[in-house]
Amino acid sequence: KDTDTLLQCFNYHKGEVIVPQGTQAIGALAFSKAQEITQVNIPASVTRIGHDAFASTYSLVRIEVAADNASYASSADGVLFNKDLTKLIAYPASRNGNKYEVPATVKKLAPGAFQEAGGQNTHMGAKDKDELRLKTVVLPEGLEIIGHEAFLFAGVQHVNIPSTVRAIGYNCFYYTDIEEAVLPEGISRLEDCTFYACYSLRKVVLPAAYPVDHPAPFIMERL
Repeated sequence: KDTDTLLQCFNYHKGEVIVPQGTQAIGALAFSKAQEITQVNIPASVTRIGHDAFASTYSLVRIEVAADNASYASSADGVLFNKDLTKLIAYPASRNGNKYEVPATVKKLAPGAFQEAGGQNTHMGAKDKDELRLKTVVLPEGLEIIGHEAFLFAGVQHVNIPSTVRAIGYNCFYYTDIEEAVLPEGISRLEDCTFYACYSLRKVVLPAAYPVDHPAPFIMERL
């Protein structure tokens, strides 16, 4: 009450959630495990959204932000960004479509930006969920940072890594279906579990300057 923060949407809630006008902050993990909500409407008064606020919202299709919100914005298709569209904050896990092109303005994917999107737990009530499930993400040249756990448990198979990317966070592609990864010259370090449990991964292409002390049991090539 003293900070006007939404702390938790309980997991029995279903359908659309309208965050009350006057709410100033959405707390960390606020919607986590609310598996049957389909849309969240954020008012103009919200100025802060905590980490992993939408984690494990498997049925979430849209995040809408009031047009006069000074801190955040939503695209026409319900994806959450900061106001100037330079950071993609959250892609709804059950948004329809098997391909998504990130806007050219985006410089950073926030931690957990695509986590669980199109994963095995999304579209649970849809008979044709394979057609709806996200499989391809096209990242723009100009993107600089891919945050930690950006694609954690996502169902993606294809994600390009632009030549402008300089940092990839830990657990970035943890338990995804990606098949190949080409890392640009600007990458000098891979964080813990970048490709952990990627059982479909067949090939990783490393930068020419990247040190390889112990070749791994998959194909590694240099740019």
